[in-house]
Amino acid sequence: MIHPICSSFIKYNIFPQTPRDYQPNHHLGIPLLKLPPNLIPPIEEVPAGINFDPQLLTIPSGCDLSHIYAPHEIIRSALLPHQAQGLSFILDRENPKSTSAQSLWIQKQTNEWYLWENKVNGTQLGFSDSKSFPETPLGSILADDMGLGKSLQAICLIACTLDEAKEYSSNTTKSSEEMNKSHATLIICPARLLTNWSQEIQKHVVENTMKFSKYHGTQRHSTVNELISSADVIITTYEIVRAEFQECKNHSPQNKSLIFSQLWFRIILDEAHIIRTTDSKTQSAIQSIKSERRLCLTGTPLQNSLHDVMALLNFICSNLKTNHNNWVQIVSPYLKNGNVKPLQLILRHVMLRRMKNIALPNLPEITHQIIKTPLTGPARKYYDEYFEKFLKSYKSQSSSTSKKEKQIFSHLNCLRGICDHPLLADPDLDLSDDQATFRINQSQSNPNSGKSERTITHEVSHTMCCQSQKIIHLCQMLKHGSKLMEKNTKVIVFSTWTRFLDLIGIALNQHQIKFFRLDGSLDSRSQDKCLKDFSISLNTSVLLASLQTAGVGLNITCASVAFIMVSQPMPS
Repeated sequence: MIHPICSSFIKYNIFPQTPRDYQPNHHLGIPLLKLPPNLIPPIEEVPAGINFDPQLLTIPSGCDLSHIYAPHEIIRSALLPHQAQGLSFILDRENPKSTSAQSLWIQKQTNEWYLWENKVNGTQLGFSDSKSFPETPLGSILADDMGLGKSLQAICLIACTLDEAKEYSSNTTKSSEEMNKSHATLIICPARLLTNWSQEIQKHVVENTMKFSKYHGTQRHSTVNELISSADVIITTYEIVRAEFQECKNHSPQNKSLIFSQLWFRIILDEAHIIRTTDSKTQSAIQSIKSERRLCLTGTPLQNSLHDVMALLNFICSNLKTNHNNWVQIVSPYLKNGNVKPLQLILRHVMLRRMKNIALPNLPEITHQIIKTPLTGPARKYYDEYFEKFLKSYKSQSSSTSKKEKQIFSHLNCLRGICDHPLLADPDLDLSDDQATFRINQSQSNPNSGKSERTITHEVSHTMCCQSQKIIHLCQMLKHGSKLMEKNTKVIVFSTWTRFLDLIGIALNQHQIKFFRLDGSLDSRSQDKCLKDFSISLNTSVLLASLQTAGVGLNITCASVAFIMVSQPMPS
């Protein structure tokens, strides 16, 4: 039976809390009351059908933030003004006592209680002393545009809190049931970026002031004890997290997993939008890692719908002990009714996003040029014939709606392929996956060679290659230059489909244009070597790259021209 006083609190949405970081000698004889667990509403899933609202990006640019610079005895690199402001923002969001942490609440005082009222949904929390306030998620989303130094700001955050981290891990008040506390920051990134993070730390951090290590590979378990005791930063991948999470689910001893056996000081997700799919194994694994603080790094917080940013908020809030300040729970009822204003309010508090043209106004202006290539000759004829055949087949089918939708998607991909090159609609090739990869018989590709060593199962003559107007225009611009390209300009040619890169490579060889190639067939080490060779090469200025591989963490400042060969709606 619920106590009458507790019933009154529940009636008026008042939920008394235990004071945070406050240990008085007496408690005024008034025990704090806790809301019964069965009355705490569960976190509602973000409703489907809520689409991205451009107004959600109208968040402060951070120009009014104070500047905080990392300790020079640890960080050797000078911060730009926007980076110093970014560091100020993410540091502040990790401080539970900061005024910004309370910015979503209004404090009210009664005769007996100190009340905090949530600005979004009106929930009230009551405390017996003035020093206590609602539990706040310790974390933020740094969503700066690509190239503004998100990694550097994250490294500076670690440097500024090294002492706090060690104090956190040395706290001996934990019970025997609690996990081991680690002072380390766990950075989780795509495998492609493991080397990048190591290089960034070595570049910006004074030697021997911040110890870091990679947790990756089949021999990673052998270094667990050393990592726990010494490393300030541990870098691992989403793949490793997913694999060890599965091992724990299969009843393997949890202490074998470094990732899931520690209560980390901080988790940093690089390319955090990877967890946007709510039912993905990756998101389930990430949410299961325990930490005190959390930081999301992403240049694309919103791609398809509000599910994307809600996944990031859910990650930041998943370490809360109560649900009263869980942002996902707070905004879900409003989103259900199509009201995005509460989400806007929360994003203004938790997310910082600066664009290049604002943060670095002196950068050269980007020039966008759309070249419309006509679909003519045999390619046009083939397109029309395929389209007519598709329509007849669709009208004559009596299959279910879902099956028809899948078939439509597959045929649309084939039609897209024909627009690039007729060979891309070959019925023997699987075009059902929009991301990717026309599989062909191929020998090992040498990333240092300007010649294509890939063999295609078709006889592809010069005439056949010329059936693609896109390839014709590309070769002309690379061979003879354009207004966009000066002499020796480095160029990247992107394609969603690697099969199209094969055909482009054949045409470039015929025109004696040397190139490097970057795609998923290369392991991480070979990819790094390919990018390095491309950067320093004086004879080869073209890189063919698949979006699936190069769309994550590509860091080539030497290239100033990009060709997008296949229309791609996604931000990558």
